[in-house]
Amino acid sequence: MDLSAYDREELKWYRKALYHHLTFVYSKEIFNYETQQFEVERLLEEGQAFGGYDILVLWFVYPRLGVDSRKQWDFCRDIPGGLEGINEICRQAHKKGVRVMLPYNPWDKGEGEALEDTLEKIGELVEKTEIDGIWFDTMDSVPPGCQERIEQIRPGVICCLEVTPKVKETVEKITGSWNQRFRMPEGHIFRYLFPEHAAPITSRWRVGEKKDLLIKRAIFNGTGFAVWQDIFGAWLPFSSRQKADLKKWKRLLLENYDVYFGKDCMPLYPVLQKEIYVNVFFKDNEEEEIYSIYNASGQEVSGPLFYLDEKEEKNQKIVLEELWHEGKAEFSMKNEIISGKLEPEMIYILKVYRRKNG
Repeated sequence: MDLSAYDREELKWYRKALYHHLTFVYSKEIFNYETQQFEVERLLEEGQAFGGYDILVLWFVYPRLGVDSRKQWDFCRDIPGGLEGINEICRQAHKKGVRVMLPYNPWDKGEGEALEDTLEKIGELVEKTEIDGIWFDTMDSVPPGCQERIEQIRPGVICCLEVTPKVKETVEKITGSWNQRFRMPEGHIFRYLFPEHAAPITSRWRVGEKKDLLIKRAIFNGTGFAVWQDIFGAWLPFSSRQKADLKKWKRLLLENYDVYFGKDCMPLYPVLQKEIYVNVFFKDNEEEEIYSIYNASGQEVSGPLFYLDEKEEKNQKIVLEELWHEGKAEFSMKNEIISGKLEPEMIYILKVYRRKNG
C-alpha cells in the first residue's frame, strides 16, 4: 500500500490532533443566546478540563433539516454572521492553536443535485472560509474527485470520515476517521494495522459509568478522543473526574506518542491468566514499549500475567514503570515474566524501558 499521504508535510499536523470536539453551534457550550454571539474562547477554556481540544467540528445542520426547503449549504449562511461568522470562529480557534472542520451530509441533497454540484459547493466552502477540514458524516469514503478538488483550492485541508474506511484506495488517501465502537475490552483491528491513521474514539449516547468504559477503551487501545456532550440538544456531560481522566490520558498519550504510534503494535497479546487482556505498543527504536493491561474478570488477579516480548538483544537492563496509577500499582519481572496484582475492571499502563548494559 502507498501510505505516502500520511507523511505529507501539509497534513502532518493532523496526526497529533488527538482530541476532537463535536461543536453543536446552537449549544450553550459555544453560543450565547443573550448576545447572539459565538464564544469560542470560553468553549476552548472550558475544554482545558479535558486536556484541550485540537479540532472543533462545527455542526449547524441536523436536527433543523426538513423544517423547510433549506439544505446544508443554506444553513452554512444562516448561522449568525454567515460564512464570515464561520471565519470568525476559525480565527479565534486558530489563535489558540485549534483547527476547525465543517460537516458534509451526503443524505441532504437538493432535487437534481449532481456530483459536480456537490463538489462545487464543498469547494466553495473551502475557498470562502478558513476551515481546516471537512468531516464526512455517515461516510466511509469521500465523493469521487472531492479530495482532489479541495487540494486544488487549498492544500492542507484534511478529510475526516465518520466511519472507518473499508477499501484500500480510501485508506491510502484519507488519513483520519472516527472510531465509534464502545465495548471493553474490544479492540479495533484497523487501529493496529494503520497506527498512522488518526481515529479518535467516541460514543455519543453513553452516560455515567459507560463513559468511564469509553475512556478506558481509549486508554486500552492507545487512541485520541472525540468529546461530544451536546447531542443535538440532549445534554450528556462528562463528570469532573471523567474530565480529569481524559486530561491525564491526553498528557500521557502525547508524552509517549512515539511509542503508541510506532509502526509495530499488537492487539490481544498472549497472556498467562484468563480474562486478562493486553495490547502492546513499540517505539520504532525498540528501546521502549507500553503494555495496556485490562482485568475483565470482575475480581482481583495476581501472579504471572504475561511474558515480556522477546528481543534479539540480550545484554539489556529492563526498567518497569506503571503510568496510569503513578507508581501505586504492583508489577515485577523475573525470567522474562511480568507479574503483578490487578484490581477488577481496572486499566493499567505498564511502560518498559530497555537500556543496554555498560
